[in-house]
Amino acid sequence: MSNDQLYLKKQDAVGVIYLNRPDRKNAISYDMWIKFANLMQDIETDDQIRVVQIRSTSPEIFTAGADIEEFEQTAHDTEFREKSRLSISEACRLLRESSKPSIAVIQGGAYGGGAALALSCDMRYGDYTTSFAFPPAKLGLIYPLQETARILDLAGPAMAKELLFTGRTVRADEAQHIGLVNQLFTADQLGSQVDSITNMIANNAQASIRGMKEVIRLINRGQREEDAISAEIFNAAYRSADFAEGAAAFREKRKPKFK
Repeated sequence: MSNDQLYLKKQDAVGVIYLNRPDRKNAISYDMWIKFANLMQDIETDDQIRVVQIRSTSPEIFTAGADIEEFEQTAHDTEFREKSRLSISEACRLLRESSKPSIAVIQGGAYGGGAALALSCDMRYGDYTTSFAFPPAKLGLIYPLQETARILDLAGPAMAKELLFTGRTVRADEAQHIGLVNQLFTADQLGSQVDSITNMIANNAQASIRGMKEVIRLINRGQREEDAISAEIFNAAYRSADFAEGAAAFREKRKPKFK
């Protein structure tokens, strides 16, 4: 295990970003947000990585979120405060807009900025210790717009308002019920179940997955009718090497080997 507070480990076609600051409940400092953004840029250009996982090295906590002590120390430093805001926004944006599918593997709490990080992933899986909280109202702060939008997308406006206005903790079963997590597993099953899902994604046609991610992004931006861009995404799949391999594998009754 690395001593770095945040690090990337490659496992075949999977890039795993580990949060590794257990003594501070994985509180994410400004430097860690910057490093996270850099890692996502590296992942985006790494053709060997097909799926991204975000994990904690500790089963006790996913992350307590942005480093509040750092916020307090720099509360009157407007320049640093703006740099910090932008660093969090950029890290979450790069994760959210990555062409690579992303999965948050959550044990323990995902709070504040940590919840924003988890919700920026395409999918979230947890065990029965998983919990979420959005506590800015308890700190006199405001949740950023893009991260607020993600809560609305998943839980709906009324529930998003309740979670943000109360700052209450959402336990595992409720988190699944309102759409913050895809599935819950027991602690001893979580790793293997998520790895199985990850491998299914990694073994599928990446051209298809990236195209579908882009279509979903267009829909999330409000588009409901086909246009030239969405039509080209659809038609490009027929010209891809992945389609040629998939069709050949179907004819030959074998598993496709997508490159």
